[in-house]
Amino acid sequence: AKRYRNDPHILFDLLAEHHDLSFTELSDSYKALIPAIRRLAPNSVIFVTGLDWGRDINAWLDSPLPYPNLVYRSNPYNRTAEFPGYFGRIAEQYPVFLGEFGTEDKLSMSLTDVDNLLSYASQLNLSWSAWHFTAAGCPCLLANEANFAPTPYGELVLQALISQSPRPFTLPTFDSD
Repeated sequence: AKRYRNDPHILFDLLAEHHDLSFTELSDSYKALIPAIRRLAPNSVIFVTGLDWGRDINAWLDSPLPYPNLVYRSNPYNRTAEFPGYFGRIAEQYPVFLGEFGTEDKLSMSLTDVDNLLSYASQLNLSWSAWHFTAAGCPCLLANEANFAPTPYGELVLQALISQSPRPFTLPTFDSD
C-alpha cells in the first residue's frame, strides 16, 4: 500500500480465494486489513470477496463493510441457477466485479453457464475478467498459443468482448513474437 499509495491504477485484492472461513472470521480479517491500507492509500479501490472460495458475496448484504471505494468481487465458477444466490442480489445495491470464471472438466460451470453468466453480467451492468489467457493451467481461453486460437470457452468470451466494444473490433494478427 505504501509503494502504490498515489497510483489510482492499483486495485487491492486482499483475500482472493480463501475457504474454510466463517463469515465472522472473514469480516474480521477485512476489518483489520482495510484500515491498514486506508492509512497509506486512502482512495484506493479494494476488492472484497465472500465465502466459498470468494464466490458468495451476497453474504455482505446483511453486514456491509463501512469503508469507501469497495467493490465486492465474486469468482462464480457455478451453474446458472446459482448466480443470483452468489452475487446477483448484492449487485443491485453495491459495485460488483466478477473476478474469474471458466470451464474445465473438473469444474461445474458449462459453456452454457458461461454464456448465461456473460448475459447476466451485461444485464446487471457488471464488469468482469475471464480466467485465463493461456493454453495451459486451465480453464483456458486459448487452444494454443502459436496463433492465439480460442477454445470454445475463449470464443464465448471473445464474442462478449466484441459485442461490448463501442467500435468495430478485429482480432489483431501477430507476425512475430
